[in-house]
Amino acid sequence: MEKTISIDGIIIEKKDPFFELWMGMEDKEYYASDSFLSDTADLKSGDTLNIDVFTDGGNIDAGIRIYNAAKELQAKGVNVVTFNKGKQHSIGNVIMLGGNVRKAYQSSIGLVHLPRVSPEYFYQFMAGVTSDDLDVVTSDLKLENERMLDIYVKETGTGKAALEKIMHEEKTLSAQQLKSLGFLTEIVDGESVAEKAAQNLLYSNKFMFNLKAKNAMPKEKEKEKEKKLREVFNGIKGLMKSFN
Repeated sequence: MEKTISIDGIIIEKKDPFFELWMGMEDKEYYASDSFLSDTADLKSGDTLNIDVFTDGGNIDAGIRIYNAAKELQAKGVNVVTFNKGKQHSIGNVIMLGGNVRKAYQSSIGLVHLPRVSPEYFYQFMAGVTSDDLDVVTSDLKLENERMLDIYVKETGTGKAALEKIMHEEKTLSAQQLKSLGFLTEIVDGESVAEKAAQNLLYSNKFMFNLKAKNAMPKEKEKEKEKKLREVFNGIKGLMKSFN
């Protein structure tokens, strides 16, 4: 059996209506690691799993969960092929490394960088933070950095010092650079001109398309969404007052 899964959009742990409301996203604009586990549960030795990747990154735990699940499938004898369909940013690099074969178009790119503060700290920041709080955040970020770095070193074969330097530089890498560093095993040049143009258009204009779609939202739906957001914020404000 051969199966293809498309990991497109922001990576999260599970489908969450609050996340959709907060971020103004639909479920097709993010991918949950829960979905990966359920979608691959029927694979067995000799099967092939194709994972198409087009992501700006997302939740580190969710990305590593997908990576670990892909490695477990390999251990069962499943051939796992990851394919960068345009971009493999942030935790997307870890997901790509879950494949024993890792492909990309010549026009594909990737961004390797240090982990950033998780949105889960947002509520804490609203209430104010102490120097001890900041120490905890720093410690957590350093741990996340080591988790990603360990996977990079193990799977790419590139030295830790070199990879750490690249994470600090936070530069967008070409497909050829990703391959030379070991993030990819091969570059595919055979896509049609139409495919390449579509990939570039999707990469550069996806945000604008989302923005236009949001602006074109029916007034009734827009008002309902605003009402729900106000209810959420009022609830948070009330919670903060009770803490004070």
